[in-house]
Amino acid sequence: MLPFHHLFSYLEYKLNAVDSHSLHSPFVFNFYQNILKGKQNTEVFDEIESYRKALLRTNESIIINDYGAGSQVNKSGKRKISDLARSGLSSSKFSRMLFRLADFLGDGEIVELGTSFGINTLYLAKSNPRAHITTFEGCTESIKIARGLFDKAGQSNIKIIEGNIDLTLDAFTRETGRVNLVYFDANHQYDATLRYYHQLRPLAHADTIFVMDDIYWSKPMKKAWKELIALPEVTLSMDIFDAGLLFFNRDFCKEHFVLEF
Repeated sequence: MLPFHHLFSYLEYKLNAVDSHSLHSPFVFNFYQNILKGKQNTEVFDEIESYRKALLRTNESIIINDYGAGSQVNKSGKRKISDLARSGLSSSKFSRMLFRLADFLGDGEIVELGTSFGINTLYLAKSNPRAHITTFEGCTESIKIARGLFDKAGQSNIKIIEGNIDLTLDAFTRETGRVNLVYFDANHQYDATLRYYHQLRPLAHADTIFVMDDIYWSKPMKKAWKELIALPEVTLSMDIFDAGLLFFNRDFCKEHFVLEF
C-alpha cells in the first residue's frame, strides 16, 4: 500500500491538473499535445516492451546494493527480478514520453541518473542513434541485466558509469560540456536531489530539459520539487505527477503548469 501522503498528493494533483483546453501558450500547448500526450506507436516500442515483459516473468533473485532512498515497500537486500521490475520500472506510457522528449531534443548528450534494468535507457537511446546516453547506476547486478538488454538491442550509444553517484557524478560534470536532457531517477532524497541538480545545472543550455522523477515519492521530495520550481533560472515547469519537468529558456515567462498525463 502506498503511503498516505502519496495518495493525498495524487488527489491534490488530480484536482489541479489541466489538459490542452486550458493551455494558451503555443509552446506549452504543442509540447503537451506532441510530447506528453503523443500517440505514435513503433516497432521500437514493441521491442523494448518485450524486454520489460521478460523481466516481469523472471523469478531469479539478485542482491540490491542501493545508495538511495530504497524501496518504500520492501527493504530486503535480496529481491526477485520480477518484483523489482513490477515495483520499480516506469510505466510504458511514461517511458514512451521519454522517447518522444529525447527525439524532440535531437542530437547531443543525455544523462540518466539511475539505470535500473535499462528499460528507460533503451527508450532514450532508441529515440535518436546520434544522441549519446550516459547512465549512472550503483547496483552491480542491475547493471549486468541492463548490459545484457543493451547488447541484445544492439545499442552502441550508451555508456554506463557504475558506482555511488555521490562519488562518480562530479568527475563526469568536470569532463562534459553541454547536455540536452537529464533524467533524475536515482537517490530519491531531498539533499541528493538538490545536490545532483546543482551539479548538473551548469551543463544546461537554453533548450535543456531536466526530468525529475518521483516528485511525490515522499514529503522531502515534494519539498525539493517546490524549491526547484521556485529557482530563478527555472523559467517553465510542468508537474505530471509521475515526474516534474524543468526548462531554462529565458524567452519563457516564468510559469508553472500542473498537467493531466
